[in-house]
Amino acid sequence: MLFRSQKLLHVPDFTATTSATYRTPVSATYDFVGRASFSYVGPRQDLTFARNDLPSYSLVNARVALDSGVTSISLFVDNLTDRRALLTNINSLAINAESVNRVATTLPRTIGIDVNRRF
Repeated sequence: MLFRSQKLLHVPDFTATTSATYRTPVSATYDFVGRASFSYVGPRQDLTFARNDLPSYSLVNARVALDSGVTSISLFVDNLTDRRALLTNINSLAINAESVNRVATTLPRTIGIDVNRRF
């Protein structure tokens, strides 16, 4: 009997994440903090009406902050390159027809301010 292996659904062969953080004092109270991160997710398979190949994707996030140890104020950009990666097929919204297949994607570029106070 010959067995044929199949890939596990939603599990890429390779993923990687890396980040870099830089911190330097800018006053007696505050430090400047810069951080960038990069994530890679390899190709994987999903299943709706048939097995679907989802392509690999990478995402970049960046953040700059002033941090006193008690209070921090950050400006961040998530998904800096505005990559619309396919995350999964949505089984509950897919009809058993290839032309009506739907997928979930990453959030678009998001820019914001984050204020934190530690107690």
